[in-house]
Amino acid sequence: MDSMYTALNAVKSLRLEVGNLFTTISEGVKEEHGEDGREFINEIQRMINAAQHRYRELEQAVGSISSSAGNLNLQSSAYLTQENNLERHSMYAPLVRSHKWIEKVHKYSNIAHYILNSNSLKKSFILNPTLNKRKRPLISSFFMGTPNWDAYISNFMRVFPEMSFTQRTFATNFVLQVTLGRVFHAMIAFKGCMIEWVVIKGYNESCSTPADLISESRYQVFRRITDHAHAATLHFALPNMSDMIRAYLFWIYSYLNLFAATCKQCGKHSYDCYPPTWRDFKSSEPYHFECKP
Repeated sequence: MDSMYTALNAVKSLRLEVGNLFTTISEGVKEEHGEDGREFINEIQRMINAAQHRYRELEQAVGSISSSAGNLNLQSSAYLTQENNLERHSMYAPLVRSHKWIEKVHKYSNIAHYILNSNSLKKSFILNPTLNKRKRPLISSFFMGTPNWDAYISNFMRVFPEMSFTQRTFATNFVLQVTLGRVFHAMIAFKGCMIEWVVIKGYNESCSTPADLISESRYQVFRRITDHAHAATLHFALPNMSDMIRAYLFWIYSYLNLFAATCKQCGKHSYDCYPPTWRDFKSSEPYHFECKP
């Protein structure tokens, strides 16, 4: 690469000397060159000598560049030279841009793979078969029977009568549908006592089929709250599973005043046509996502 930079600098210097030479010739003889014009001829000769010197430097720089070993594998792009259609001759520039874009994708994907592996947050029971082929017994603290769920939910409904709960079972997942007043429905899928998936939908939207657990809300405000709810599942992942669920439901309950609360930071109801959709994980105070601390 150093040899290439040296060669490019030599090309720039040669172009500068030749440009000055042609500029001087185009301007012609001036008064300071004298009546006989010998000074003009001497100046032209000096410029020609300087250009020749720069040309020799360029030859040396180009000679120091080592050629690549073997032929460059162009694959299918080698057939571009055989194209007779003039409209397709401009494919080279988009092809180069696409190659650069693919190189960036590989670079960023490798960085993302390293970061995700170093910060693994696995919430499911999927085990890597290459590590241990024998099925490991699941920890009993991840499971809670139906009577325990019923008692747990009934205790919570006595504390917050504005919330109603409906229990469903989709495949191997236990799904708890939480209706918060007349604000929204929250469908929370559990794997044992671990929260696997959350979907927030408007009060007038359907939440009765398994497809509703996958599909997003048609309202942008509830899509944004769904993103916040997924972030909250990582925050409330405490060692004590029951405390995590209780804290998470308390956090869901803080959205009861979604369309009436003002942002604690800016004091406004709306920002960019959105109400305060963010709730602080510790204090449950409302904030706009752009104003959150």
